[in-house]
Amino acid sequence: MKKYYKKIICLVFVLTCFSTSINAQNKANSQKGLEFYVHQMVDTLSNWEYGDYLNDKQQKELANKLRGFYKTRDYKAAWVDEKQEVLSSLGCDILDKLDQSAEEGLTASAYKVASMKALQDSVFGLKMQPKNAAKYDVQLTQAYLTYLSHLAFGRFQPEEIDTSFMFEPRKKDLVKLVQQTINDADVSKVVNDLSPKIPDYQYLKRALFYYGKIQNDSNLVEIPSKLVLKQGEKHESVPTLAAYLMANGDLDDYTFPMISSVKTNKESDINIKQDSSDSKSKSIVTSKSSNSEEKNKEEAQKTSKNKTDDSSSNVFTKEMANALKNFQKRNDLTADGILGPNTLKVLQGSIEDRVRQISINMERMRWLPDELGDKYVWVNIPAFRLDVIEKGESSLNMKVIVGELYHPTPAFKDQIDHIVFSPTWTPTPGIATEDLLPKIKKNPNYFKEKNMVVYEDWSANAEKLNPKKIKWDKIEADNFPFKLEQQPGPENSLGRVKFMFPNEMDIYLHDTHAKSLFDKEERDASHGCVRVADPVALGVKLLEDTEGDWTAKKVEEYMNKSEPTVQNIEGDVPVFLVYFTVWADENGYLKFEKDVYNFDENQLALIEK
Repeated sequence: MKKYYKKIICLVFVLTCFSTSINAQNKANSQKGLEFYVHQMVDTLSNWEYGDYLNDKQQKELANKLRGFYKTRDYKAAWVDEKQEVLSSLGCDILDKLDQSAEEGLTASAYKVASMKALQDSVFGLKMQPKNAAKYDVQLTQAYLTYLSHLAFGRFQPEEIDTSFMFEPRKKDLVKLVQQTINDADVSKVVNDLSPKIPDYQYLKRALFYYGKIQNDSNLVEIPSKLVLKQGEKHESVPTLAAYLMANGDLDDYTFPMISSVKTNKESDINIKQDSSDSKSKSIVTSKSSNSEEKNKEEAQKTSKNKTDDSSSNVFTKEMANALKNFQKRNDLTADGILGPNTLKVLQGSIEDRVRQISINMERMRWLPDELGDKYVWVNIPAFRLDVIEKGESSLNMKVIVGELYHPTPAFKDQIDHIVFSPTWTPTPGIATEDLLPKIKKNPNYFKEKNMVVYEDWSANAEKLNPKKIKWDKIEADNFPFKLEQQPGPENSLGRVKFMFPNEMDIYLHDTHAKSLFDKEERDASHGCVRVADPVALGVKLLEDTEGDWTAKKVEEYMNKSEPTVQNIEGDVPVFLVYFTVWADENGYLKFEKDVYNFDENQLALIEK
């Protein structure tokens, strides 16, 4: 019995010691500060919880950046006010900025903003628990790093959209940007500094706000799905119809208070006008100085009064009917100027399409370098347009012809370093067999008419052959060893000059003898190279800093030489071949273009995946 009591006493002692140890541990844990739990959270971080639009490699890189960020600050919380036991004002600013990510064409759901806001009250309630606060701090840093990554580099790598995109990512240190946010106590400054420097980005950002406002404006009366509206008739949803037509650029300068009073920020508002110079390009977004706050209130009061009292704003006018006809024509609808269910379906859906299209193009602008140069050549492929930009403004623009769908012009940056006047043209084996061989077989005089010679093969010392002695009817793609070369002259496929930026894809700018193609609206007709409408003006621009007084007359003289002449350019000129289906011209007019290569569609599929 005595032995039995001893065992009981020993057991009680052990349990007491264990209980004491647990209590001591709990007490110690309760006394541990945020640094301990932040360190614990960072060390045990296994999954990047904000992985939307990030591949595994990117998630691992961001996780390492997060560890480095907290390590350099000795695991001190970044966004928690420990004394007040609340989320700091800077932390709140970050949360708000994430919530407003749609302004940058991004989505708040990628940063789990709703769940973080929902957790805020429970984490920073009556009594802040250090462990929960530490977890919240690390999660907010994860969300912010993801957001900065999307702003700096885009949500996707260019090649994920299509291999035709070949841009190097911008060099940005995300950890430094997070630390800069803390040092400056200013989230907006960091975000603004990260914005692409191309002026179009700000135009698109304002336009995105505008379209979003129209899309969600509670003042606009929904158009009934079965409404049929003709010119001269009245309906309370006419202002909504006007808003849709203005947003698409079909209605010019329509006086509509609810639209004209929309503000993008304290500094500017947005007006939509029609660009009469280009029927294919749609909307124009310009900014103007805002009035004082008092005047804005006055305008808002007028807007409200007009909405209720001005029945004339409910009239479907002749101007609106013509605008609707234009919209119908562009969208392959019956162009009768009558609003019906079919037109309404396309019209209402188009606003959402515009919002997505703008966001997609803002994303592509993040692939461009911050420094474009004081002078550069800018070719926007879907706009079929070339600009020479000097000190931020277009000093020369012209039509271009780009690659067709199955031979797309790639998007990349390079340097124009020389010009070849009176060039020869050597078609690739693919062009020679697929395009030229059938013509050669049909026309015995093809080589003479096209001023073309044929070599026995592609070797440096290949012998020139007499094309009439070759049995072309026996030649097929699989037994075509020949190299063809078109001599300088008026029929040369490259025209009289080519502008070179040597690259592995053998893409360059050049003249063309087929000038009639420039009269077409859609000019995707080449095998990938870019044909320019005014090679003389482009030559003068590129050579204006090169010794030799390169006037238009001199450029034309060199273009008409009988033999090729190479002229180096003093100071290489950057050239950007880009793909923007939404862009702003030199007047700030916002234009929408056809997605000629279906890249918008590819990008949207990735976003919605």
